Formats: sequence, C-alpha cells, structure tokens
Amino acid sequence: MDLTNSIDIRTLRFFISVYNAQNFSNVARKEDVSASMISRTIQQLEDALGQQLFYRNTRAITPTESGKLFFEYAKRITEQFDEAQKALQDKTIEPSGLVRINAPVFFGQRHIAPWLA
Repeated sequence: MDLTNSIDIRTLRFFISVYNAQNFSNVARKEDVSASMISRTIQQLEDALGQQLFYRNTRAITPTESGKLFFEYAKRITEQFDEAQKALQDKTIEPSGLVRINAPVFFGQRHIAPWLA
C-alpha cells in the first residue's frame, strides 16, 4: 500500500513548522490544535515516507539527516503550491480573454458599440 497519497499540504506545513520550532507544543499552540495531533501527523508522515524525520527525546526534537533533506523539498512544494494558488486567484479576480459578438450592423452600431467605447 502506497501511503504517500495520504500526504497533504497541511501535513507538509506542520512538518515545516515542527522543523523550525523543534517543538510540538509551540506548533500546536500556533495552529490551534493539540500537540498529540501534531505528533501523530508527523508520525504518519514518517510512516508514509518510510523514514524517521526527527529524533525525539524528553527534552528536544531534532531533525535527522532525512528530515533535513525532506525539509528542503517540503518547503519548495508548499511555496509552489502557494504560487499556484495565488496565480489562480489572480485569474478569477479579473476576467480576461476575447469576446466575440455577432449582431446585425445597425443593432451593433446603435446598441453594442456605445457600451464598448
């Protein structure tokens, strides 16, 4: 079973936040979720990738070499997703393109042309 299909943008954002903060509790407070949810999400990500991304002990969370490598990819993926989302939002804000109107000459000159001028 391919678990990589279960990785979503939110999971990547949680991973990036944990990587930067090196603390589940701080990320949980910032994201307004429980620390156990953050921990569980990171564990599911590790299971999906088949790699341990963080060393955990009672005092600290530190990234493994795999975690450091994956961080660079996760950062690029989320940045590209944000760029794509912004580009799509920009397109929906202002319509653009070619509009063709076919009408008899008199009607076009009398009624349509004033709207286009």
